[in-house]
Amino acid sequence: MNKQHATAHGNGQSNLKPTPALPESTIRPLTATPSAEKKSQAVTATQEEAQPQRQPEAQPAVPVASQIEQVMKQFQQMERLTKSHKMLKTTSEELGQFDFKPTEEVNNTVTLYITDSKGHRFETRNANLIEPLIQFLQQVLADKTTEVEQELLRYKAPN
Repeated sequence: MNKQHATAHGNGQSNLKPTPALPESTIRPLTATPSAEKKSQAVTATQEEAQPQRQPEAQPAVPVASQIEQVMKQFQQMERLTKSHKMLKTTSEELGQFDFKPTEEVNNTVTLYITDSKGHRFETRNANLIEPLIQFLQQVLADKTTEVEQELLRYKAPN
C-alpha cells in the first residue's frame, strides 16, 4: 500500500511524491475504542464485583419497645417462679423434718391443723389419717417443685 505525500506550490500545481511503504507487521487495523460512558460503566461494574454485596440490615420483626416489654414480662415470670421454688423447697424441708410414727401413745399427742383463709379450721388426732396426709403433701410438694424447676429451665440466658 503506497501513500502519497502532497506538497502545495504557489503555482497551483501539486508535487506528489510516494511515501515509502511500511512493513506489514507494523500495520494494524483500527479498532473502535469504547466510548467514555462505556469505560465508566466497565470500571463501575468491576468495582461492584470487587466489593462484597451489602445486605440491607434486617428490620426487627417486633418494635424494640415491644421486645423490651416482652423481656420484662419474662423476667417477672422468672422471678415469680424463683420465689415459688424457694417456698416449695422450704415447705418440703419443714415437712421432711416432721417425724411421725403412728403408735398408740402418739395417737393422742399429735394433732394436724388445717385452717383456710376464712378462718375455718380442720383438726384431727387420728394417726391413720395424719400419716397418709403427710405422705400426700410430700408427693405434691415434690411434683410441684419439679414442675417449677422445668419451667425455670425453659428460660435461657441471652447470648
